[in-house]
Amino acid sequence: MNNQIDDERLRLYFKQIKMAIPMHSRSEKAYLAKMQKSIEDFVRDHPDASFTDLLNQFGTPDQISQSYLSSLKAEELYKRVLRRVWFKRALILIASLAIISFSCYVGYLYKAYSHIQGGYSVQEIIEYE
Repeated sequence: MNNQIDDERLRLYFKQIKMAIPMHSRSEKAYLAKMQKSIEDFVRDHPDASFTDLLNQFGTPDQISQSYLSSLKAEELYKRVLRRVWFKRALILIASLAIISFSCYVGYLYKAYSHIQGGYSVQEIIEYE
């Protein structure tokens, strides 16, 4: 099996690194861009390098993610996670309010439609002899 680094394998490696890092704010994007440039420089400078050499130089995607997360301060990491939790809660609240508002609007339209149609019922009694 050919263990050379081709474009598809390199693209998959970048994608795995991106997926291994749980957050994607500006600092993570900057870190990923810097990492991608370093890897591309390594591949350009070592055209005969194998994928194993690349892994030995930079590590697996999980190792890269762990290295990045360990470089963050615990307080900063906590703030980011908390911000994400509040964002999800706000999104759920907004979606719930939108659904409730839409339901009320449909109820109003139904009531208005019933009123326009006459809104009364007639009972007809049929007797059979």
